[in-house]
Amino acid sequence: MPSEFEEKLVEMINRGQPDDAILTCKKNAAVYGYHKDTAEILNNIARKFKEKNALSVAEKLLKASIEIYPGYVKSYADLGFVQKDMKKLKQAEESFKKAIDLNPGLGAAYNDRGLVLHALKKYDAAEESYRKAIDLNPTDAIAHNNLGFLYKDLKRFKRAEEHYHIAISLDPKFSAAYDNLGVTLFSQERYDEADEFFKKAIDVDSSNVSAYINQGLIFYHQKRYEEAEESYSKVLSIDPGFMVAYSDLGLVLYHLKRFEEAEEKYRKAIELDSMNALAYNNLGIILLNLKKYSESKESFEKAIELDANLVQAKRNLGLVLNKIKNFKDAEIAYKKAIKADPNNPGIYNDLGLVLYRLNKFEEAEESYKKAIKLKKNFSSAYNNLGECLYAWKKLDEAEKYIRKAIVLNDKNAFAYNNLGLVLYEKGREQKENKILLEAMKFYNKAIKLNPEFAEGYNNLGMLFYELKKYSSAERAFKRAINLNRRDARAYNNLGLVLFSLQKKVEARKAINIAIVLDPNLVKFDREKRKAISYRVSEDLKKKN
Repeated sequence: MPSEFEEKLVEMINRGQPDDAILTCKKNAAVYGYHKDTAEILNNIARKFKEKNALSVAEKLLKASIEIYPGYVKSYADLGFVQKDMKKLKQAEESFKKAIDLNPGLGAAYNDRGLVLHALKKYDAAEESYRKAIDLNPTDAIAHNNLGFLYKDLKRFKRAEEHYHIAISLDPKFSAAYDNLGVTLFSQERYDEADEFFKKAIDVDSSNVSAYINQGLIFYHQKRYEEAEESYSKVLSIDPGFMVAYSDLGLVLYHLKRFEEAEEKYRKAIELDSMNALAYNNLGIILLNLKKYSESKESFEKAIELDANLVQAKRNLGLVLNKIKNFKDAEIAYKKAIKADPNNPGIYNDLGLVLYRLNKFEEAEESYKKAIKLKKNFSSAYNNLGECLYAWKKLDEAEKYIRKAIVLNDKNAFAYNNLGLVLYEKGREQKENKILLEAMKFYNKAIKLNPEFAEGYNNLGMLFYELKKYSSAERAFKRAINLNRRDARAYNNLGLVLFSLQKKVEARKAINIAIVLDPNLVKFDREKRKAISYRVSEDLKKKN
């Protein structure tokens, strides 16, 4: 039961007068000589304010307690705890050290000092401190748990497991120890074992949000997205303000292609932590998938503003700029990403794609080759390099790199399509039907791998047209159009083959659609368009 004096002090502090309360204590100690008792009163009050998370007030009261009675061990230990929570780690270390100097048998202080040393990355000193705590109290389950956590961070997994098991044997209801053991097993890719310990952590304490989060992480890693969603939703039912759960749930919903719901979760995560750069980056990815390109761009830019070292946000900014065909700014974004992470092959590959769009073929070639140098088995980079060389009319080199892409990944439909393009050009140049038939084989392979590959059907149609197989060409172009009704080239090419089949009305219709879709389309000869238009008109006059 608090004394009347203690209640008076609390009242003063609640009025925002902690300095007056401390001064009253000092006067009380000076007049009556109750130094230790007064220090204890301040310590008790400080604990109450720590529980309210009023850490700066608690720190001030504990320092005053020590000033009044410098030998009061409890206040040094509590001060260390408060300073640890305030992230004043060096000061916390000193406070715990002082508590230990005053009472070398205080095992709890060694344990708490170990936590601070661990956070300061003074791993040897942390290990020594935990071991001293255990020497003083071999049945201290918390110290064993903390030592296990240190070993886990040092990747000394076997030792970590040993101490977690000891902690659990000492306290079978120690939910955090089960959870931490699960994390250690997860770090070793022992997922099924890890899941068992997360379940045990939850069985012991159904409100352990960390265990639910970690269980969700296992499900996510195993692509069991519905179960991961359930785990993260459980966290939010326990703690609706748990920011990480919103972020993780957003990622799961992204993989379930429930983009609108994912956007909602990431926006909630940002509402809870407006300084979280990664959440802005992930929101940008969701918005990109929702084709909200302007908002996506803003989200990536905000992520970069918050964390200038977040390479993935810089890369993703390049991606959205590429998507909206702002190739010049995309080039700048990718180059900034490369400056931040010069050994990332994926960014060089992305930069190559943009340089290719800007017709900077030589620079694109250099960028793709850099990607390949960094990642020898980078199938996409080989394919893209081949495509670049094809555009540059270096057909032999293009063929070599695209064939390499296929060797590395024989499921790459784009590579088969591009190899078909190269062989098609070679066959036309050399007037060799044998080469054209080989090109057909690769187009068909691309379509088999991806039956929704509109470009593959369009290219196959062009090959049939070259072989004067007009009916087959017509079918291929119509299939391409069914798959992509915005493809001006397919309509244009269909018009060309329909003209050859003497289907002039249909030809005119197809060509007009192509012109509407892409007024700048120049692949179909303008004079030929005029001829078709004139002849169709003449035919209609005859019918009338």
